[in-house]
Amino acid sequence: MRARAGWDAWSERAGEPLIGTQGALRLGGDVAADAARLQAAGIGAEVLERAGERMPALAADAGPLLWDPRGGALRAQRAVAWLCRELGSRVRRVAVHAAAPGVVETADGPLGCGHVVICAGAGTERLWPHVAMRRTVHMRITFECSGAASVWADRSGRFGALTYGVADGAGRFALGLADLDAQPVPADPRAEAVPERVDLGPVRARLLAYAADAFPGLGAPLDEIVRLLTVLPGDDEDAFLLERRDGMTVLCGHNLFKLAPLLGEAIADAVSAGARRPWPRVGATPPPAT
Repeated sequence: MRARAGWDAWSERAGEPLIGTQGALRLGGDVAADAARLQAAGIGAEVLERAGERMPALAADAGPLLWDPRGGALRAQRAVAWLCRELGSRVRRVAVHAAAPGVVETADGPLGCGHVVICAGAGTERLWPHVAMRRTVHMRITFECSGAASVWADRSGRFGALTYGVADGAGRFALGLADLDAQPVPADPRAEAVPERVDLGPVRARLLAYAADAFPGLGAPLDEIVRLLTVLPGDDEDAFLLERRDGMTVLCGHNLFKLAPLLGEAIADAVSAGARRPWPRVGATPPPAT
């Protein structure tokens, strides 16, 4: 709820919606109990027996479903474009070789800084070797979609896979596997890019079979996106680490853009001299301060 309030505030500043209004559906899990928990938190969630017009491409007998009317797909490209416009000429692009409190070693030479923030995705360990992340090569397939498309999560296994789905444009709906262990792992445990010749055939076949069973109303596949995901060790793929020290802050994890306004506040607090909000470390034990 805090992150959604942040996205609403960013949308107002940007002058355009940065998050969609599709709503979110989930199949599987204890939907009644989770709906009650969301309602207690002030979210108008409910249990639906059928998706109906919220997701007409979905199999008619898929239910019961957890419905969150405030869910939506982040319009990530628009958000990044707006943030870059806000920053303007303050954004400088340069290759970074090393970082330490107060200094960044770049291809153009050392850059003195009042505070260093490392938010480097797959390059984090090269700049801050105190945390190890596991890597997964992830494929998402986009299909033709003629009707409405809510954000989707399937944790039931009923149709042969655990998945997520999101509308990625008009007439387009993308599906990906939510099970990280069902996807290829790079041979290099510290890879910073998708390796060449990685075999994504089994993932592709599984997603196509899932789409045929769970979403018979979808059209033909249109394209694919393949990315390298970095995830903190452990069972919680949404776990993240926010490590703050004098002169340096490190952020790493997976699936974090949905929390961008909150994480931005936490990083700004670390950089500024003002009071800091309490942010627990999640999913990793940081090294002792040196």
